[in-house]
Amino acid sequence: MDIIGELKRKEGQAIVEGLAMMAYNPSIGRVLEKGGVTKFSRLMSENIITLDKINHLAEFDAFHDKIIDLIKEGIKTNRGQVISYGQAQKPLNVFLKVFVDWANLPNADQANKLRNFLHVPLDSILMGAIREKFPGQYLSHI
Repeated sequence: MDIIGELKRKEGQAIVEGLAMMAYNPSIGRVLEKGGVTKFSRLMSENIITLDKINHLAEFDAFHDKIIDLIKEGIKTNRGQVISYGQAQKPLNVFLKVFVDWANLPNADQANKLRNFLHVPLDSILMGAIREKFPGQYLSHI
């Protein structure tokens, strides 16, 4: 068994999963179900390759919407309820910020392109301001 070869082969996955855990736990981990971090890490590992092919905002937004739906389908609150859009977007947006902006991944050229498309991680203060100033959009999207 070539352990070095195996470690090299799994390096990309380990980076994605490590960054996913770093983003998930402080951003939303206490609110979501036990084991949710593992589910989130797996979702990121399975879907992050898509970022390599994104060249336009519409493509990024479609990717983002797909991942939000997968998170909402696969992870519950710590009370077993369906999570809200805001709860789903926060770990994703924090993860993408860390992955793209901090780690400069999937590669430097693609990260430079993707930085322009990243969404702001929403918190309760920002969500309240959106609800107050843009009630129509809030109701239709959130």
